[in-house]
Amino acid sequence: MNLTFQFSELVVSITDTIDLISPVVSNHHKLVAYISYCLAKQLGLPIGEQIKLEIAGSLHDIGGLTLKERLKPTEFEYKDLDFHAEKGYLLLNGLKPCLGIAQIIRYHHNSWINGNCVGVNNEKIPFGSHVLNLADRVSVLIKEKDKNILNSVDEIREKIIKRKGAIFHPEIVDAFMEISKKDSFWLGTQYIRTPNFITQKNIIGFGDFSHSDFEDFMIFMSRLVDFKSRFTASHSSSVAACAEIIAKYVGFTESETKVIKYAGYIHDLGKLAIPTEILEKPGALSKEEFDLMRTHAYHTNRALENVTAFETIRIWGALHHEKLNGKGYPFGLKCEEIPLGSRIIAVADIFTAIREKRPYRDPMTKENTINILIAMSNSREIDNNLVEIVKKNFDELDMVREKAHEDTLFEYEELNNQVEKYKNSRLDLGLI
Repeated sequence: MNLTFQFSELVVSITDTIDLISPVVSNHHKLVAYISYCLAKQLGLPIGEQIKLEIAGSLHDIGGLTLKERLKPTEFEYKDLDFHAEKGYLLLNGLKPCLGIAQIIRYHHNSWINGNCVGVNNEKIPFGSHVLNLADRVSVLIKEKDKNILNSVDEIREKIIKRKGAIFHPEIVDAFMEISKKDSFWLGTQYIRTPNFITQKNIIGFGDFSHSDFEDFMIFMSRLVDFKSRFTASHSSSVAACAEIIAKYVGFTESETKVIKYAGYIHDLGKLAIPTEILEKPGALSKEEFDLMRTHAYHTNRALENVTAFETIRIWGALHHEKLNGKGYPFGLKCEEIPLGSRIIAVADIFTAIREKRPYRDPMTKENTINILIAMSNSREIDNNLVEIVKKNFDELDMVREKAHEDTLFEYEELNNQVEKYKNSRLDLGLI
């Protein structure tokens, strides 16, 4: 099974998905990527740096894990008091192609302060962070304006030039004032084309990555979804761990077992488009809320359909809400149309959800869990053979689920502790 993938395809998929959370931020990442690239090109930066900035623009608000965190930066005078930039840095840092990109994202809400702004431990803030800062603010101003963007050019230019030196790096402001003289730049913000990093990905090594990089990326994508809430912080990791065990008992090969684990990690990727307020609601969802929640499976499928190497992972993960009786979603598939991998993810997902603590209930008992699975099997919602495997190996599955839960929850708490530490360091420097 081919597990070689292109990072550029993955970036586009993630960008498309995280911008679904609200119409207010629709295309925001693509717009910031476009402006960052234009600025970098005008500044005469090496082509590798231009592409790196475009990718950073595509992912810059990836740490904004809640609707509130995503909407606040759309205010022009925004200050990063929720520290989503630091969260984004921590999520990306350590991924093979993201080392330099993570650092750029970390400081993209830091003002120039006449050259006096510094990073952690007095480190110099990357020049790219200042490029991204200006690109981000210009994007916000564009989104506020009339559809005929040319009517707003003078007003936007005036707002940027007034903040030269205090908020924005002078050299970058000069570059912006130059490119913003051209109608082509402004009209390009309304009709954003395919990112340059798609066609020039090999320049800085953003080409193919081997299967050895796969699990890190799968875990990264699961964290984007699960870390939106403490209650879901370990869900995808737990589903992946349980699916792996079930697959072994089914008789999957070692390669297939790895793929089912990856499918578990990404099965809820589409929940990036679902507000945390719905995910954490302490009670039953209204029909309108449930209808919105149901869209996540479709968005998981759509987000990954253009990532060539993810076909099997996508299908197994995205179809986990299909039912054998044809009453599932999003495609309403029937028994013979639902692959075994998807059936495994479905059972692992239900088992995990029942055994997890949720805002509105405690974990269900072993007896209740088994009874629910049997009832769903009897109504031909899920595969009876897989339910039998769960019944026979319940304690092993629950132990694996609990370990995945504890390990991932520790990681979640550690990330938030590091964000708090960063916040305190900025307070000590008087930067917030």
